[in-house]
Amino acid sequence: MEKVVQKKIERSLNEAFNPAFLKVSNESFKHNVPKGSETHFQVIIVSNYFESLNQVDRHRQVYKTLGNEMKESIHACSIQAFTLTEWEKKKEDSFSTPNCEQFKK
Repeated sequence: MEKVVQKKIERSLNEAFNPAFLKVSNESFKHNVPKGSETHFQVIIVSNYFESLNQVDRHRQVYKTLGNEMKESIHACSIQAFTLTEWEKKKEDSFSTPNCEQFKK
């Protein structure tokens, strides 16, 4: 299945932030949506663009960059935005998100 929305997200974020690391994960399967949906995403992005921004402003910039997708396609987006220095202290595998309450069985 083609990942149309995910590819748009990746392209937009790459163009806007020139990230050293970018991971966009479609987490729609964790939610009560039809199979193959592209509505829930996790974004991990590392860029020096964020150097002078606090977390709220980083998220605002990401949301602004994803403006059309946020209005038209994305229901939820978890964002982890780091500078290179911050990223060196983190581990990527520590950023899992929980399943939707309705999805838990």
